[in-house]
Amino acid sequence: MWWNKRLILSLMFSLFCLSNCGEKLFSKKFLSIGTVVEIKVVEKDKEKAWKAIAAACKEIKRLSALMNNYDEKSEISLINQNKGQGIKVSEEILEVVSQAIEFSKLTHGAFDITISPVFKCWSFNKENPKLPLMEKILEAKKKVGSQNIKIDLKKKEIILEKGTSLDLGGIAKGYIVKKACDKLREMGITKGLINAGGNIQVIGSNIRMPWKVGIQDPRNKNKIKKIIKITDKGVATSGDYEKYFILNGQRYHHILDPETGYPAKECISVTIIAKDAFLADILSTGIFVLGPDKGLALVKKLNDIECYLITSKKEYASFRFNDYLR
Repeated sequence: MWWNKRLILSLMFSLFCLSNCGEKLFSKKFLSIGTVVEIKVVEKDKEKAWKAIAAACKEIKRLSALMNNYDEKSEISLINQNKGQGIKVSEEILEVVSQAIEFSKLTHGAFDITISPVFKCWSFNKENPKLPLMEKILEAKKKVGSQNIKIDLKKKEIILEKGTSLDLGGIAKGYIVKKACDKLREMGITKGLINAGGNIQVIGSNIRMPWKVGIQDPRNKNKIKKIIKITDKGVATSGDYEKYFILNGQRYHHILDPETGYPAKECISVTIIAKDAFLADILSTGIFVLGPDKGLALVKKLNDIECYLITSKKEYASFRFNDYLR
């Protein structure tokens, strides 16, 4: 489920090159992480650009293979299959899970990668969805909580309590985009962009201007609500409009509140601007669950984080969010 997660951000940027600067825009699209991935590099040297793009593609596919819940041979699947036993993992999985635990604490459990047992109670992928039985949700909730994850840093092992399972849906794409951008930088790229299903990170600027990213209207997929300009930032949006069903006039979406086991009620869209896509991905989910009051209060405590939040009645923006508008 993790790759079907949430948001759609429309990317708005120029596809032309100013002939007098010598820079050109090189791009590639491909399928990975369960979505369309787009890599763009602004570079004078054609060979350097394509080598960098190839290296970033390879990194994305490598990390996706580690974190794919649907591949029984992936590291995350092996962890879930061996509950109660220590599983030796890669540095990347160790980093992702460790960070997930820290952000679970920061958001008071609103962000939680152990939500999988509750999510399985719901039928978002079925043609005729039904509400789950309350008894099933209550039983599944007993298996949720970051305290059910044990990490042995010395042995590089992760141990899950029996009944607990991990779902990296709210964190994997952002992390993979961040690491792929790191790879572009290693290859000497100073201007570029990676977009994986709306999880976006940019390096430097576009050709003589910041990159432009459009934030979708959560109730009209053909309308852009805001356009932001970013340089060396990550952006992610969590919304109730990508995976949901409507029953008896009420919308039930896939962003579940770990405390209740039901879809979070207050927000319909949350966009985060952060230093990288990894941080933006985590916070967009956590703040969506927290709601406008608690969510914006958390943003105020964090450095260099901006938020644009939409409810059914009102729009909210953090103090410096408007600085990013065109």
